[in-house]
Amino acid sequence: MTEQDIIKLAQEMIDAHMAHDNGRLGATVTDDFLYDEFGTQRSVRGRQAWLDIWQGWRQTFPDVKGAITTIFVSGNQALAETVWDGTFSRRPDNPRRHHSCHWQTYGTISSGIRVRGRRRKV
Repeated sequence: MTEQDIIKLAQEMIDAHMAHDNGRLGATVTDDFLYDEFGTQRSVRGRQAWLDIWQGWRQTFPDVKGAITTIFVSGNQALAETVWDGTFSRRPDNPRRHHSCHWQTYGTISSGIRVRGRRRKV
């Protein structure tokens, strides 16, 4: 893959997530994909495990929009800094539980609050 191909793939990942299209999103990674989420300290291997995490983010921020602000490519790897903007909602898996989320310095947020945060993905 060329550097431009990798950048397009990173953008497709964001676009597919915003479109809530797991088929497109899953097509952007391999079956043995390794995902490290530095903010939550979660790490998973495999397409389905990664899709499950992203599905959880969609439930938490159903109207989220993302934009890559900076991307670095080296060989077949990329580091993309993405700005996300969306409304925090309660997770449908347990609507009685107060669910909180920490994004950099934004602190704990409550349901219905608009959130803007940065996340880096490798």
